[in-house]
This record gives sequence, C-alpha cells and structure tokens, in this order.
Amino acid sequence: MKAAVSQGLAQIRPQTNLPHDGNKELSVQVLLPIMEKVFDVKKPKAKGTESWIQRQMAKNEYGFRECKEFPPIMRHFVHRSMKEGKPRTPGETQAGYPIMREGETVPTVDDIYEFNTGLPFKKGSTRPSREVPFFRSASADGAVLDLKNACKYLVRVKAKDSPTGEEWNNFAEVLWEFVAYYCHYEGISMTSDMARRVTLYTFYGLYIQVGKDSKKRVVRKKKPLLNWIHRKTSNGRSRFAAKCTHNFAKFISLFNKPENLEQWTRLLTDGGAGTVPMEYLIAIEEGLRNYANDVHTMGTRPLRSPYYWGAKVDKWRKREAYIALVRILLGILKDYRQWDCYIFSDYSLRQKSARTFDKRHFPLSDGDDETHFDGEYEFDWEQHGYSPRKKRKLITTSCKRKRSGVVSTNTATPSQVMVYDVEKDCLVPL
Repeated sequence: MKAAVSQGLAQIRPQTNLPHDGNKELSVQVLLPIMEKVFDVKKPKAKGTESWIQRQMAKNEYGFRECKEFPPIMRHFVHRSMKEGKPRTPGETQAGYPIMREGETVPTVDDIYEFNTGLPFKKGSTRPSREVPFFRSASADGAVLDLKNACKYLVRVKAKDSPTGEEWNNFAEVLWEFVAYYCHYEGISMTSDMARRVTLYTFYGLYIQVGKDSKKRVVRKKKPLLNWIHRKTSNGRSRFAAKCTHNFAKFISLFNKPENLEQWTRLLTDGGAGTVPMEYLIAIEEGLRNYANDVHTMGTRPLRSPYYWGAKVDKWRKREAYIALVRILLGILKDYRQWDCYIFSDYSLRQKSARTFDKRHFPLSDGDDETHFDGEYEFDWEQHGYSPRKKRKLITTSCKRKRSGVVSTNTATPSQVMVYDVEKDCLVPL
C-alpha cells in the first residue's frame, strides 16, 4: 500500500503541486492511514487454520480436495448431504440417501468408466475396476483405502442392540465419504454431472458378485454396491488378533502389574487426552513393529527404513493391531457379529480405540525414535534393510459399453436421523 501511494504521488505533474510543499515522505505518511481505511486491507487467512476451516464451512466454499485434507470439512459435507437426503427404503427412519431427480438414471452393471484421453493420467491408471467397471480402479482403491484409514466401516445395529431402541446404521455416512474420496482422486468438481452420476451409482448402483455354490459351480449375483464397499473395507481386519498376545507380550506384562492396571485401563480408550509414561508408549510401538514378520498384516518388509515405516505402511494396519490389543486387555473374547446385525458396544469401542490411537500413538509411529522417545528406544533399522526389485508395469486399455437403467424415486422424509459422535460416545441427532 505504501508503494502504491508513493507511485501515485510520483505521477503528479508538476511536482510543485504536491501537498506539504512537495515533501513526498510526509505526504505518504498522511495518506497511508486513509488509504488503508478506505480499502480495508486485511491479511488472507492461512489455509488449514481453524478460522479458515470455519469460514469455508459457513459459506460451503470447499471442494472434494478440502474434504479429504481436513476431517472437519469432510464431516460438514457428509452431514449437510445427509440432511438434504431421504431414507434408503420407505420403512427406514435413517435418512441420508440422495433424492432422485426427474429424468435421472443410475448407471448399470454394464456401464464402464469413460476417461478423457487428453488428461495426463499415468500409464495403466485409466483401467476400469474389475468388479465395478463404472469406477476407475486406481481411484476406487484409493477411496477404499481412505475409508479404512479413517476407520469408516459399514454397520447396521438392530433395534434391540441400539441405545435408542431403534434400528441404526451408518450406510449414508460412509457412502458419502466414499463419493468425496473417489471424486477427489478423479479431479471431479462437486457441481459436475459426473459427480452426480458417481453419487447415484454409489448409493443405488448394483455390481455382479462372482462366487461358488455348494457344488462348486460359479454363481453370479447382482448386489448393491454397499456390499462391495463393505467387503473391500473389512478385508484383512481379522488377521491381527491371532498373534496379538505374542507381539504385545511386553506391554501386556506391564499392563497386568497391580500398580498399572487401573490407570492403564482408562488410557486404552481415553481419546488420547491423558498423560502416559514413556514405557507405555515404547511398549506399544515395539508391539506394532513385532508384526513385521507377518506379511499378511503389515505388508512386505515394513521396517526396511524409518521413512517406509512411517509413510508407506497404511495407517489402518497399525490401528487394527491396537484395537485387537484393546479388546484382549478388556476381556472381549467374542468375535465381531456380522456387519448387518452389529453390536453397538463393539462399534463404540472400535471408534474410541481408533481415536485414541490416532491422537496418541500414530504420530509417534513415523520412525523418528530419537525425537519421540527421548533416545530411550533403540531399534536396529539396518537389520531389516531391504531393496525390492523393480517390476515392469502392464498397460491395459479400456472399452466402452452402452449406458442404461432407471431407478424409481422415493421422497419420504425421516422422523429423526442419528449419527455417532465419538467424542460423546453416543448417537446424536444429525
């Protein structure tokens, strides 16, 4: 602003007409406060700050990218979309499904993903998903991985197991997040026609599930897409319980000491709010790294380097190991129920344990032991060094199929919509 005022004064001809007898510095000092007040110059709010997030949510000025980067914005988008929706079926009270507009059709199982050949996609990344050809494989896999890292799984709780006495599910909440993640990876804007088609297919679309009957014959069935999302997101969760007591043996021995039992039990699901001793944090991290010998849990050679352990190992893998430990220490030996008749206490425990892990343990699991553990935890990274061979990538091409299909509409509105609040540990109205 000061430079602009100085430049404006320099253009006055003749210079003898300048105010204050031609004293340019004095003229700038007098005019500068007036100009700043006229134009009301304000510094732009930094992206990611709490005030910036609140402003974006208040004006709905965000896209799918911001939804992925900032959990509060994702939660605002999901709840806003659910309020504008309707129940999945006429008899349900849980709303959130998008309302079909006149003339709209849902992509069918025969529709295939179409891509713009002019976009700079990587080689092989434009191929359709094998089971759901309407989705692009790379973006669909990325969206599923983001759901798993966010601990978002499809569950339905029957009325007798629900704290409200009514049937509850989180189908709409999880599906809206899947839409946001997928559209982000595709680079689709919220107001585009393609985003609307992705939304309709996610909520109302079908896919062909290939399986075998009792006589080992191949059977193909059409099922809702949420079955596919459930199968993808829940895959691999049960692998961490088998060796949990062996891998976390050090932590369990410390936990069972009389002087630690009561306090440490509260720390397991406190949301990361309490203070913990250093031996507690080290024992948890050591137990996570003991899974390195099992390729089906943490992947191939997860401890090859500190960077790989912190940046390349999926967050959900470490979190599921911690949740398995919590269930064992709390004496919960029963397996999970099927996802469409889940127990609410299991769902609540998983969410509280996940929040505790995200706040307390995951930031410490990035390989920087010297900083996080004050040098008290020494780990031999060289012993686990590994350099995999490079593989050639296969390039495949996609084909086009005809689109068709119509889905009936239902504009019934629910009486009350409930969502789970992990901070309050209860179901709250939307």
